[in-house]
Amino acid sequence: MATLKDILAVATRRGASDVVLVSESAPFMRVEGEWLPVPSIDRSAFDSETTVLSLIPEDRLAVMRDEREMNFSRELPPFGRLRFNLHYQRGSPAATIRLIWPTVRSIDELELPRALPEAALRHQGLILVCGRAGSGKSTTLAAIVQYILSKRRAHVITIEDPIEYVHGNGQGVCEQRELHSDTLSWDAALKNVLRQSPDVIVIGELQDRASIATAVSAAETGHLVLASLHAQNAVQCVTRIVDSFPGDQQPQIRVQLANSLVAVLAQELVPSTREGGRVLATEFMLVNPAIRNLIRSNEYAQIHNAILTGRGVGMHTLQDSLEQHLARKTISEQEMLCRLTDSRLACAVGA
Repeated sequence: MATLKDILAVATRRGASDVVLVSESAPFMRVEGEWLPVPSIDRSAFDSETTVLSLIPEDRLAVMRDEREMNFSRELPPFGRLRFNLHYQRGSPAATIRLIWPTVRSIDELELPRALPEAALRHQGLILVCGRAGSGKSTTLAAIVQYILSKRRAHVITIEDPIEYVHGNGQGVCEQRELHSDTLSWDAALKNVLRQSPDVIVIGELQDRASIATAVSAAETGHLVLASLHAQNAVQCVTRIVDSFPGDQQPQIRVQLANSLVAVLAQELVPSTREGGRVLATEFMLVNPAIRNLIRSNEYAQIHNAILTGRGVGMHTLQDSLEQHLARKTISEQEMLCRLTDSRLACAVGA
């Protein structure tokens, strides 16, 4: 009978990002964005239900029973840190396992925008990393946090569900708070974080109006705030934040966002022409006086042109990034056109 370690060993060798375990099914893995059955392990050779139940920490059994789903991460030698989402489907326990890169990769290794490090060393403001699910936002946030810790004597506090990458202190000190293990709720963690004397606050994901309001308020009051958001580009990122508030509150949040926003990094993983991988395509917006005015005045449709104008100071559009990859022959023209079509539709929705 195959074990979880057998499955993870195959997935690791194939460079998989995720593994899914579902009862009455062979295990599947995501490789370069595509779902494939784990080779040589069929449904009769693996007891998915028993394996999933064995993963539940003893102190979380009641949570799984009552809430029917849970998130956590743990070290599993020799595979390093794994992120688990356990849930039920058709009445049986199931799991999605994210294989996390064993070390925090640097900003340079990820080929993130050259102007990002300077923005990351700001002592106040809001930096947003946005993209689809599975686009590498957590990896990028971890790289930014690691860079800050290597350069600043800062107190960094992260709020995550769950903790994926573990940070050392570096020049400063880093506290990582995990939902359920270290705090009972997002609300409690966010309400108390400002009383914990942070210089940098990292919010794994802006999930609702309350978390957005806390992030913006903290950025206004002398903290650097890093957070992720589900949006496809800078324009959609701004509109998602503003539209999460009722109409009568939107003028005020536009002013606050215009005053506090430092940068928006939108990213997407694109299948590479080279065997065995994907490349990172990005859009990067640094908030200058012109963009602040556009946000305040609700003229989101003009932000794209402001990014084009700001190329000289390190800004670029998704098209710029894709064209660079195409020139280096790391992506196909078809992939570039597909991504640009998606991005333009997202811009239209955002505007």
